[in-house]
Parts: sequence; structure tokens; C-alpha cells
Amino acid sequence: MSKPAAQAEPARRALTQAEIDAAIQEWNGKIESKRAVVRYMKDHAREKDTAAWLRQEYGDDLPALPVTVDGAACDVPWPKVQRRIAQLIKEDRFYTEAEQDRFDNIDPIAIREVLAERGIVNGQVVDPEKLDNDPFIQQVMRDVEAVAAEEQAEAASKPPVPDLSGQPVTREGDTLTIGSGEPTHEIDITVSDEEYAAIRGTIPERTSYDSSAPVYNMGDTVYLDDRAHQITELREDTVQLLPTGMSYPIYRAESRERFEQLLRADNRNDFYTEFLPVNPDTADQDLRDVLVHGLIGAPDKAELSELLRTGKSNREVACG
Repeated sequence: MSKPAAQAEPARRALTQAEIDAAIQEWNGKIESKRAVVRYMKDHAREKDTAAWLRQEYGDDLPALPVTVDGAACDVPWPKVQRRIAQLIKEDRFYTEAEQDRFDNIDPIAIREVLAERGIVNGQVVDPEKLDNDPFIQQVMRDVEAVAAEEQAEAASKPPVPDLSGQPVTREGDTLTIGSGEPTHEIDITVSDEEYAAIRGTIPERTSYDSSAPVYNMGDTVYLDDRAHQITELREDTVQLLPTGMSYPIYRAESRERFEQLLRADNRNDFYTEFLPVNPDTADQDLRDVLVHGLIGAPDKAELSELLRTGKSNREVACG
């Protein structure tokens, strides 16, 4: 009886470059080893001895890098592994996407080495001259100086914007006027009736005054010596204030008399000064004669009494 013919072995397929690249990316499964490879290849990528270094770093000292995928297998010589790793590093593909997403590609040892080259060790500048001479630092400083100069030039080209907080707002047609006196700053804007009402709502305004209530209270903002202050405490004879916008709070105390003198020196305080009482001892002598010695008639007295009773402002009383 004749023997059956020997069955032919199935042809083994060749591995694709993508499969070989995947095996190189997987490396030996240790991220610290991949970081060591990147550091070493930075300075030794083209050297002949690097293939032997990679063989030792892989861990098993094998004669070639074994690659097996779905029954297909081959051994990649270390010089070829060296050239392919250099290409993958250049294309930023030696680390897998998952490793990059986890920031596994950030090598703390490499960062420390770079900082040491620039004169920084353990977070401290140990060599200021080396740091100053570093090309990267020099470029950063040039960029910062250029941006600062550009911002200063832009700021210098613009007119200063005055502080209009607390000023009265009036409207004539499409023109809004903030403050009183000669205009010093003009801008073109368009606002609706509703927006104008909202603007007016932010400006303190008072047309009458309850004589049983204090003119100013804790928490109010007033302007003294051309600076905004907040009233933080009211005592019988003194007012305590805190200038706004200070990095460290430095409180200020003024007597009531001095405080009200300072209020009258800034027209942004009209909200308060229009209702401050006048001290008869310091008032104009002619005014005292009119009020005290009967120089006005009964109708004028009645009108003046009504103005005072209804809490009208000092300006309205004077005009009345």
C-alpha cells in the first residue's frame, strides 16, 4: 500500500509594519524603560553601540526583538529596532495614545535634567548666570518686554478716562451727560429708554430728606481728598472710614465737623451735602440777620417753613 503524500505546511504570512510598530510601542511593558529609551536616544540615536544598549534595556538580552501576532512571528534585528524607534520618536509615536492621555510620556527625570542644564535644581535657582544665558529664557524675556512695551504704547495713546462714579446723569435727545460743568470726556453710545432708566437707577439721587434720619450711614461711599472711602463706623463725634482699592486696610478717622467739610469739597458728595445742616455759629452774618431778626415777612416764613418741613435740599431752600 502506498503512503499518503506529505501534506504541505500552510504559508506563514509576513508581519506588517504596523504590527511591528505596535510591538515596539509595547516595548517591555515598563513605562520607566520607555522613558529611559527616549532619554538615551536623544543623544545616541545614530551611534553603532545603541543597538546593544537597546538589547540590554529590553530585559532579556535576546539576539533580536521577538514579534508574534495572530500566528505570524518574526525576530527584528536590534539595529533595525534602533532605526525604527528613532523614527517613531521623531513622529511622536513611540508612546501610545493611551500613554500620552495619561501623561505617561512626561519624564520627570528628563525634566529635572533640563532644569539642571538651565541652573535650576530642586526648584531653586543655583546658577542665575546660566539661567539668564539660556536661549529659551532670553527669548521669553524678549517676548515679555515686547508685549509690555506694546501695552504701554497703547495705553499712552488713549486719553485718561475720568472717574464718573456717583455723578448725575441727564439726557437730551440721544446725548447723555454725566456730571456737571464743562465736558472733558465724550463717547458715542445708543441707549433705549429702558436702558437709560437702568443707568439712572445706579446713580444715588434724593429730592427730599427725612430730618429724623441721619444724612449719611455706615456702608455709604463718599469722596474725600479725591478718593472713594467707605464709612465703616459712626460715633458721636467721629467718623471712621476705609479707603477703597487698598491692598492692606488702613482705616481713617475724622471728626464730624472735619468730615462734613471734606464732603463739601467734592461735588460727588452732593447726595449728602445738599441735606447737611448749617451751623448757625459759622453761617453768613447776613443770613443770620434775615433768619433771626425778622427781616422776612410772614408769607416767606411760611414758604421757608414748608420747604424745611418737607425736607428739601439746601439748594432748593436757598432758591426758595
